[in-house]
Amino acid sequence: MPFAPIARLVSLVLLTATTCLWGCGYSRASPKGPAATTIVAPPTPRWPVNHTALDPVRIERKIAIPERASARDSSSVVFEATPVGQGWISRRLDGAEPKPGEPFRFRYCAWRNAPAIDQAAGDPVERLLALEASASFRMGFRLWMPETGEPRGLVIHQWGLQGERYERRITEALRRSGWAVLAYDGLLWRPGGAFAVTGASDDALSGDDGKRPSRRDTESEIDARRTAVAAAASLAAREFDDMIGQYVLGQEAALMHVRERFPSLARRPLAVIGCSLGSLMTPALVTRLGDQVRACVLVGSGANMLRITGESWQDAYYSRVRRGRGDAISLPSEERDRLLATYLERTTLDPYATAASLHRIPTLMLHAKWDAIVPASSGDLLWERAGRPERWSGSFGHVWMFLTLDGVADDIVAWLDRAVPAVALTASPRD
Repeated sequence: MPFAPIARLVSLVLLTATTCLWGCGYSRASPKGPAATTIVAPPTPRWPVNHTALDPVRIERKIAIPERASARDSSSVVFEATPVGQGWISRRLDGAEPKPGEPFRFRYCAWRNAPAIDQAAGDPVERLLALEASASFRMGFRLWMPETGEPRGLVIHQWGLQGERYERRITEALRRSGWAVLAYDGLLWRPGGAFAVTGASDDALSGDDGKRPSRRDTESEIDARRTAVAAAASLAAREFDDMIGQYVLGQEAALMHVRERFPSLARRPLAVIGCSLGSLMTPALVTRLGDQVRACVLVGSGANMLRITGESWQDAYYSRVRRGRGDAISLPSEERDRLLATYLERTTLDPYATAASLHRIPTLMLHAKWDAIVPASSGDLLWERAGRPERWSGSFGHVWMFLTLDGVADDIVAWLDRAVPAVALTASPRD
């Protein structure tokens, strides 16, 4: 029959898909406890220090309704900004409370130095927008309250780069289970001390980069190369610490703001869920918030962010040290391991350095054994550094993990409900 080959092909595809789906389930391993070799004293965190001398702003602007001619037919739009933590929180006041099912929105901004904006000149709304546009770091936030009743607790949900696209089911499951959910909504980070050089400058340390050392290489040239690798590692450590630290300070300020705005949340337990990029920031956030955090979930995470970001970032840091720009030369292959090892020695906020904060709280890791985006070996490293907590592992990669995340969203929330039982409702965050 002419359709027989097609039928066989369809059957083969269905069998293959079924096999793949069966093989892509998670094997669930209980906590093993830290190995003796991973019990180390973490470094002192190097938190950013921002400019905080900003005055509160409250602006009311009248907007005419074009369909009506009367000047009385206009609406008021109120913008509000106030210092919180090491930055400030701003939002547009469209109502006292968000409508049912809609999130409460606001934005966090931070400045490393005094902003070069005159806060007393020109249109006030234009000043506000220009001031926030000059920020070194910005994050938007959304807060969802539970679907019904008072919140049983608050979850800081740190999304990956795709935002809620693959993680919306987790937020929905949390809200059904009585959790309020605070999630960031986009971010911008401008690295401090970034170079703005047109054209390559002379190599300050001389030497012939990008080639293997030859017999004609002098000891001084080899030493200069190694010195540059160490300098690149220090630069990377400081910039990654700044990026992670600014992110954490923004989350801390957002937490302070929602607890003040919704006092019931200040009396509820706190948990953290981090996915992909958000998971890389989670150990530092738990370190910063200390015993406020009751439990933690990491999805697709790892340690050693300089390795995770890839060889292009490693080359860029090395090139910035040697030539003043990030795209001129590549790191010699024999020095790459030295760069990564030195980076781990000097960073204070990388997950590698802050994972010890996860030892004291219930922690769940979801791990993709074939992950190439956040390399699976970096996930294994974080698991070891975090004290080998409970881990669900699957034979698939990073993308498939998130494509199928909906299927385990309820299981993640059920695990969190067990880790932070409802009897904690009457306790303060630090009890």
